[in-house]
Amino acid sequence: PSLNVNFAYLGIIKFLKAEEDHGTTRTLVLQPPTQDTFVRESLPNSTAGDSTAMSVRQLDPNAQRHGYIQFDLSPIPAGIDIVSAILEMYVSSRTGDPTVYSVDIHRVVSSWNEATITWNNASTWVSTVMGSTGEGTKGTWQDWTLSTAEFVQMQSSNYGMMLKYNLENADPDIDAHFYVTKE
Repeated sequence: PSLNVNFAYLGIIKFLKAEEDHGTTRTLVLQPPTQDTFVRESLPNSTAGDSTAMSVRQLDPNAQRHGYIQFDLSPIPAGIDIVSAILEMYVSSRTGDPTVYSVDIHRVVSSWNEATITWNNASTWVSTVMGSTGEGTKGTWQDWTLSTAEFVQMQSSNYGMMLKYNLENADPDIDAHFYVTKE
């Protein structure tokens, strides 16, 4: 996974190692994430922090899976204008109909740890959708263009992002994505 942050550049900010030059904007590629995991409604007290895949799933009844991901945002220069931010994740596997749902990103507003987070103690997230994209297919990169307003909010108190299907408990068929993690 990677987080690509584009920001306005006036020629006074020192180049960082992971920056790319795009004229009056710079792109900072943040990777790997500092934390990534998923929580399972069907196993509400289990952890998955050491898993090599993040599972995001909708299934009726009561078998949702939400993904959590967090990047170190400290390399982003303070006080700059964020032009765009794009989260990229590789789809290692998927089930279900790839045309029915979307996978949404929400900003997390409380701390969590990939080694201890479970469905029952999962961090709070805002209902505002930070980014949304149609379902990706196996073996492809999936991109989310994130709301710059929500991204700036996330910078001030970085607890990361949560991934979930836009509709849950809506279909008796399993729809799931598995994304490659940092492990």
